[in-house]
Amino acid sequence: MEIDYSLMHISYNLHTFVRYAREADPSELPPGTENPRSVVMASQKTLASQDSIVDFTDEKFIKPILSQTELFMRARLRPLIFSMENQFAYALITLNTGTVIIGPVRFSAPTWFRTVFKFKDLGISVESEKYTYWLRSVPVCDLDAFATDILLPVNLERDGSDAEPYILRKDVIDENCVDKERVTDAQKELSRMIFDRVEDGVVHNPYNHELRERHCVMTGDVDGLHRVLEEDFTGRYGKLGSDPVRQERNIGIVAVTIASRAAIQGGLHFETAFSISDITIQQMEKCNDVETIKHIYHNAEYQYASLVHGLKTEEARLAAKTRKAEDEKAEGAAEPLPQTVTDTSALDVSHFQAKVPENAPKFTEDLRREEEEKKRLAKTQKKAGDHEVPENRHISRCKDYIFTHLHGKITVQEIAEAIGLEPNYLSALFRKEEHTTLKAYIMHEKVHLIKNLLVYSQYPYAKIAAYLGFASQSHMSKCFRLETGMTPGQYRNAYQREDFIRESLDE
Repeated sequence: MEIDYSLMHISYNLHTFVRYAREADPSELPPGTENPRSVVMASQKTLASQDSIVDFTDEKFIKPILSQTELFMRARLRPLIFSMENQFAYALITLNTGTVIIGPVRFSAPTWFRTVFKFKDLGISVESEKYTYWLRSVPVCDLDAFATDILLPVNLERDGSDAEPYILRKDVIDENCVDKERVTDAQKELSRMIFDRVEDGVVHNPYNHELRERHCVMTGDVDGLHRVLEEDFTGRYGKLGSDPVRQERNIGIVAVTIASRAAIQGGLHFETAFSISDITIQQMEKCNDVETIKHIYHNAEYQYASLVHGLKTEEARLAAKTRKAEDEKAEGAAEPLPQTVTDTSALDVSHFQAKVPENAPKFTEDLRREEEEKKRLAKTQKKAGDHEVPENRHISRCKDYIFTHLHGKITVQEIAEAIGLEPNYLSALFRKEEHTTLKAYIMHEKVHLIKNLLVYSQYPYAKIAAYLGFASQSHMSKCFRLETGMTPGQYRNAYQREDFIRESLDE
């Protein structure tokens, strides 16, 4: 029953035929049959979900395929994926009770096939115009998804033990759709290249140059990055492309990828970093001259460094502001205050204990364990030469939530519920870890997005205010001025780029 359901699921998911055939019983074979396995099918049925709509036929192709007994023998060992003229494909899997043929399908990306049938070898003739029309009706899917689906009924019959291990998607793809000769050729070419480079005395650009470049992005050192990019070094970049333009594009992709990771380590939100990377690579792909490509990816590196610099400057300003406020509060206090947020040992929640639910001690205990784990990791990383300490997981989830909800009004209560914490605990934890309040951080992120919209678009101020969840345009302007010392209009006039002034995104 599970097998039948899994086959219907495959039909529904792939929108194609799933044919199930039981093996012939020896008693049913014609007299004189020497090899029972050569007669594969005694009966056949096509399984499909009630909701599946398969509005084409492949009878012209499936009948010749069924005559290829060698295919069924090979599928006994492992699921078989094969192609017809490298244009569409089928899968053949063997179960305990029979054989299943799944297809036809087309794959969404170019795919190499170990087994390819030619129409003429199978005695198939097609009319060009009709065949072209028919081919467009064949469903398209991803190779990984296809391999996952066809393994469902196969692995239902296995228990995952050493005697019956599960078959993995990677194994099926490697066996059917990986050109292993090409992989071997790559290994041979690598060996030859290493030998030739040693013989010729040719070396790659030094790794410490890359490290300095990465460090400048991670620390927000824009001037330092400029000096590193202007450095002259012994060696050269590896050959990454078949022509100068492809070579420079690939160098740019590598540079932007490294810079994006360095910026994330420097504090930039990963969504921002990845978005810059995506856009930069897309722009390089559209460009067909080396110098412009080089300019595009260097600009991205400077943008990363500049954004990290802004974050660190803002963090320092907020930390100084917090310390000053706490010092002033301490000077005017008649009694000792609860533990301050600058204490890095443990968080004292006694000043809001009355508002905390009964499980508040567990929150405090969780934090204590997290602090101990962070210290342990910091010691381990310090021994390994890496001084970065992982961000508190609650803070990371909190920032992720804020980033994806900047377009609306965000409350501490809403964030706390989303990540499963008590609001007072989250506020205190955020203040301790980030040296600023959660509300101030939310406003800072909104203002950062306002800056981008002011510089890189012609959206009216009222539309920006509505988009980011402000009560009114005047409310947005007030908050923006408190953060930047400028009105939105002053900021747009000072920093908007010429090309965005000419092109309105409102159209």
